[in-house]
Amino acid sequence: MADNDELEQKHISDMLNAFMDKDYDKVRLLCSLIGLRDPKVPFQRISISNDTVLHMAAYSKRKDLVLDLLNMIPEDRNHQLSDIKNTEGNTLLHEVATSNDMKDAAVELLNRNPDLTIVSNNSGEKPIFCAARCGQTEMFELLAKEMKLEERNPEESKAHLQRNDGTTVLHVSIATECFELPLFIVKNYPYLTEQRDQSSMTALQHLACNPTAFRRREIQTRRGFKGLLNKSKIEVQGVIGELFSDTCMRYKSLLELVKLLVEKDTSWDTNINSQAMSLGESNKDPEIKEYSSKLNWEKKEGQNSQESSTNKDKKSNKSALFLATMSNIQEIVKEVLYSQPQTLKHTNKEGMNILHVATWFEKAAESGTTRPIRLRLEAHHSEFNTRYESYDTH
Repeated sequence: MADNDELEQKHISDMLNAFMDKDYDKVRLLCSLIGLRDPKVPFQRISISNDTVLHMAAYSKRKDLVLDLLNMIPEDRNHQLSDIKNTEGNTLLHEVATSNDMKDAAVELLNRNPDLTIVSNNSGEKPIFCAARCGQTEMFELLAKEMKLEERNPEESKAHLQRNDGTTVLHVSIATECFELPLFIVKNYPYLTEQRDQSSMTALQHLACNPTAFRRREIQTRRGFKGLLNKSKIEVQGVIGELFSDTCMRYKSLLELVKLLVEKDTSWDTNINSQAMSLGESNKDPEIKEYSSKLNWEKKEGQNSQESSTNKDKKSNKSALFLATMSNIQEIVKEVLYSQPQTLKHTNKEGMNILHVATWFEKAAESGTTRPIRLRLEAHHSEFNTRYESYDTH
């Protein structure tokens, strides 16, 4: 018995080392040797996170290895695929869902055990949520079709498209800055646009806090590579053309996404927003920079102001229009004002409208980086007033 335990530990150690060395041929060899005695080898846990051999193969994005391991599993053990989880509660499909390149493996898994699509991990995330979190559009569409989400009613679908803390697939897909996926989500599941996450923020509010996403000349990928296209040292013309095309498509999808999100935006409506906030009072919202304390707006106007450390500004308390103005995101500001001209006259709790905010941020910023948005607001002020008055008379 002791000899068998020692042998098993050696096999586990050898298997893990083979994965670490990316020696996948050795992984196959070890699995074949061990599998002759134990058909459960694909389910063997080999890491401190309770990852199985299958988990490790999926995590390594080795589609062929995953398929080979699945072929070692007897048909009468396919039901176990939905029960085998690692420490985070992830099944094999959770790991496979993080890459479009693993679609064939996902199809094979679903053929063996269709219930895998509705299994949640410890955070309440279905595999489709993992696809959204990693910006994997093709995988997301595959899983959505398998789950028949478009045939379900909104409440039923919503349960599969959000995790325990209320964060939806739309929230996390926007964070990836791969805007093809959130655009697909908004078009097919428009009811998610009004959903608020654990910070009581909508998807548009999050987007309005991310000015880097709107820099057309900057190419960003999920792996963290950044480079300005006009300063690129890449000499191969075909590669440059591909990068330029991807950037243009990304920006086009982003603008279309902004338009659709603004159409559904209610963050400017104080009645709706206050109700949403009251439902989430127990949630702790992230703080934003306290611009009123820096610029001392009230004191400059001769007003008495008392700062309270327990009543700091929160992103969720601000409309997407104000957040976009503070972030100097002209695309969102322009779309909101044209779509909802009545928001032009809205003021925040300090009594400032968006022109005030743009002006004060220009004074605070080095080199006047917010100047363009202030000039845009001034240039179109009369036009927006006309639109507002027209709106107000209806």
